Amino acid sequence: MPPHDILTAGFPCQPFTTIGTRKGLQDRTRGHLFFEIIRVVRVCRPRALLLENVKGLLTMAGAFDTVCRELRALGSSVQHRIINSATLLPQHRERLYIVCFRLDPTAGEASTDTSIGEASADTDTVGEASAEISGEGASCRHN
Repeated sequence: MPPHDILTAGFPCQPFTTIGTRKGLQDRTRGHLFFEIIRVVRVCRPRALLLENVKGLLTMAGAFDTVCRELRALGSSVQHRIINSATLLPQHRERLYIVCFRLDPTAGEASTDTSIGEASADTDTVGEASAEISGEGASCRHN
């Protein structure tokens, strides 16, 4: 994965949704994928991180606390908000957005380790999503 300033990611929602199994982070096949995102952030050290999931993550016993603790351990501020897609799309779909900013963006450089895999995420709309969540604009440096 090439170095990057902003990482956007989502992890499977089934373990956290109110109509699902509610296994949370204990779900070995889907819930643990959050920790893969943490691994990528440790290696690549992006300045900002935008995560998305269902709002049920907030009410899972200990799950949201664990997510926040892991993100703060990476040296990031953590903010969250539930946004209803009805403001942008013709459907009612409340989603949890978690925005993190590295507290010291100059500390540490991204690793050049390419063992994570190829990047495939499009970052063209990250600034818009971040602006809606935090009320501020965000920029992505394109090389």
